[in-house]
Amino acid sequence: LRSYVEVLKFEDNLWGQNFYTQAASGLVNSYVHLFDNPKDGRAASEEPDYSSMTPAQRKKAKAIARKKKKQAEKVLAEKVLAESKSKEGDAGEKKGGKVEIDPDPNGESFLKLDPLVESKRYISTLVKNAPRALKTWVLSYDVSIRRGKKLMALQSLFRAKAIDPDDHEVFSRIVDFALKNSNATSEDKSPSGEVISSETKVLLGGLSLNEFVSTTAIKMKNDTLLDLPMRIALTKALIATKAPLEIDPGTIIVEGGLSARKASIGNCREALMCLQDLGESAVELKEAWVAKVRAKYPLATDFSANAKK
Repeated sequence: LRSYVEVLKFEDNLWGQNFYTQAASGLVNSYVHLFDNPKDGRAASEEPDYSSMTPAQRKKAKAIARKKKKQAEKVLAEKVLAESKSKEGDAGEKKGGKVEIDPDPNGESFLKLDPLVESKRYISTLVKNAPRALKTWVLSYDVSIRRGKKLMALQSLFRAKAIDPDDHEVFSRIVDFALKNSNATSEDKSPSGEVISSETKVLLGGLSLNEFVSTTAIKMKNDTLLDLPMRIALTKALIATKAPLEIDPGTIIVEGGLSARKASIGNCREALMCLQDLGESAVELKEAWVAKVRAKYPLATDFSANAKK
């Protein structure tokens, strides 16, 4: 009886389990990426836009498209053959020898769906079943702000900040929200506009956006426990807001960033992209960062100062 009750409890909390939250987060992130980069959502069967290409680029693109088409046809043929062989025998005889073939093996039908509508479905499930998960509210903000639902995005930020006010994803989205509404809220005299304006100030602790970013950067620069993703978020915020600061924003990453927590090779690459946004003024910092990363990760042969976004 006890085991049965435990199974029922598990089923009641199924949509709030960590594994579901992680899977849903991956789906929503993919949909958000497709919304931001619609070209990446083009089905393999669709022809690329050749009109903006030079003759040489067009020739190369067509050759690549032909190669991909042949590879896709070969993979599909091999899959059908493997499925037909696996269903032969008794199982095949019982079903009259029929083989079920996936009509959409590449999932191209999913690319035709509205990314934000699909994302909203998963966000609703997470909000209902995993309200204590930080990722729920971070993703809720990402989807709401793209849908133009500013009040919902604002609510998501407050919920996320209540869970972890020092998280780098929360900080970067507060800055993003304040930047997007810095001009709009001053012109919007509607009740919702006034609420957004007043509550944005609460999010920023009563400071202006530049003061909020500068104060946070000064407070956290010498924090040895500050992880690399937060250092990247701070640097990006300083670049976006052009907040006045006595130190070079790039030093937040380079000085102590590699010995900080979460200094994975993926985060190190993101840090390099961030340093590239600083332009020519950060050439020495960028080279110093690449040298440090190569020393720590000698097998990362594709890590270079000339890496492209």
